[in-house]
Amino acid sequence: MLLVIPRLDIRDGLADYGRLTPGGHMLEDPVAMARLWRVQNAKTILLRPREDPATSESLSAVLEVCRTLDIPVQVDCETVHRDRLTELLDCGAYRTVLSDRVGVSQFAEFAGLYGPRRLAVKISEGITNADDADRCAVRVRSFADHGCCRFLIALTREALSSELGGLLNTLSGVSSRARFTVIDCVEDYASLAALQQTPRCVDSVVVGEALYANRFPCQASWCWHAVDTTDLERFTTATLLDDESGKKSPPRQ
Repeated sequence: MLLVIPRLDIRDGLADYGRLTPGGHMLEDPVAMARLWRVQNAKTILLRPREDPATSESLSAVLEVCRTLDIPVQVDCETVHRDRLTELLDCGAYRTVLSDRVGVSQFAEFAGLYGPRRLAVKISEGITNADDADRCAVRVRSFADHGCCRFLIALTREALSSELGGLLNTLSGVSSRARFTVIDCVEDYASLAALQQTPRCVDSVVVGEALYANRFPCQASWCWHAVDTTDLERFTTATLLDDESGKKSPPRQ
């Protein structure tokens, strides 16, 4: 079973939902939205600042989320100054995600300072076909040789409808320690289901817009449809709505 990781974008210090029309469950305050994800029983969350986190005011929001939640918080940083990386990790970020454009030598430097398990690498090239998978494997191997064990990879919709298992098996043979999180391809339940039959090295998927747009059947009973009466201070499994009465049933412990 794949772990579904909610993504929360932050722009100008506020939660950013892109092209979606904000609904009642899409809170402007990123700290409150992160708390809501925690109440919904998220096991981890990925924060994605939409500006350079080394200079933007969004950094303070990211740091506050890291300090507030009691689950692992990952921060997607395309580029980041060493001082900011230290600040993120010291304030409670479980892991920072670096682009493979930082290069192997800089990754090795960061890994020497913070440990490779506090870092992940996002492969910039998406996978559509076997040639893409081969190029991705070369990039993965170069970072795996320097201790990286967590990679984020982007799959296209074309990849989901092709020989997906074969494409991902190319990655599974790169390193016995490498684990992969899939990004950018889940738009609905059908695309999530297509990922379930993947090699064991693929253990999680990051989902953003599709979750906020309520494109999964199970979301009909989520408590964020009644967010005004949801206690964001209570970190527990999400309260469910009773389909018949509309009243909230007790939270599952």
